[in-house]
Amino acid sequence: MDDLRHDTTNPEEQGGKAIGLNILREMGYQVPEYFVIPFNTDVTDPEVLGRVNEFVTSFGKVALRSSANIEDGANSSFAGQFDSFLDVSAEQVPGRINDVRRSVELANVREYCEAMGIPFEDIKMNVIVQSFKEPSAGGVWMGTGASGGRLEWTEGRGDAVVDGTVKPYHETYDKDGLIVNMDAASILRDKNGKSVAEVCKEIQEKLGYDVDLEFCITEDGIQWLQLRKVTKAIGEQSGIEVVTSEESVINGEAASPYSASGAAYRLDQEHGAGWASGKILIARATSPADMMYIMTAEGVVTRMGGMLSHSAVVCRELGKACVVGVDIEKIQHATPLFIDGKLGRVFLA
Repeated sequence: MDDLRHDTTNPEEQGGKAIGLNILREMGYQVPEYFVIPFNTDVTDPEVLGRVNEFVTSFGKVALRSSANIEDGANSSFAGQFDSFLDVSAEQVPGRINDVRRSVELANVREYCEAMGIPFEDIKMNVIVQSFKEPSAGGVWMGTGASGGRLEWTEGRGDAVVDGTVKPYHETYDKDGLIVNMDAASILRDKNGKSVAEVCKEIQEKLGYDVDLEFCITEDGIQWLQLRKVTKAIGEQSGIEVVTSEESVINGEAASPYSASGAAYRLDQEHGAGWASGKILIARATSPADMMYIMTAEGVVTRMGGMLSHSAVVCRELGKACVVGVDIEKIQHATPLFIDGKLGRVFLA
């Protein structure tokens, strides 16, 4: 069907995510079967519905992913801003396609556009319909130069890693591709023994730029779900040395290499009441619905998530400090704080 295609001849009708998937497939890597419904396609058209039903019938369950024309760009990722849905049944597909399309109207999308200087009116939402299999593991790779990068993953679906709702396992590699540290019992591999990180490094080396990859592992091996350029490097600044007692320091993990100070705002306790700009947002985890707080906060501290979570990516793009993996129960609401997103530390005043 002419209006449901994989090619990249009209980028606006494919979107950033679909273009990335096409690159991976042309390079010979496994990408779950998919097709794109362009933004200007009438999804109530019988021919379109027939193609969708045929595809879903072939695979049983599908994933519906956003692929806006401005998504996964070189400078703005729109990480986690639009809606996507996994494990969708045939009867749910038409409604979920509309949900993905309507996600351009979400308040967090408008706020992100304003922060990044992107005209909100320019967004055109294409939808990827993709085969879905329940994975044994999934996660993210983010390059840090040459053959270097960081892999974060969890058992089961990798969306928990990007959503920042789990503390992921990680593997870190230097620019020569040598492992620096890891916190799992062994390197993540598929059932045939293929190292996920080694394939990530291979893709990065072939493309010649730092890549941000999402993947999952199924019975078919490593499946690739996203390719985009790294919009902002994981670490570019030096930490600021603060002289203080050990009792007033809470260690976490560096997620965005900036520093900030302000009063702690416990989102889990206050739920938005009395929020004002200039505070340090404290949360168990953040979601796209929290974009207003992230936008106006001096910095962000979370209990869950890793440095490759969507909230950490957005903080780096916005130039805001972020520390993850922090025991937030040690932080009282309204306590003055200084946070160092390079050292991964929270200092209690």
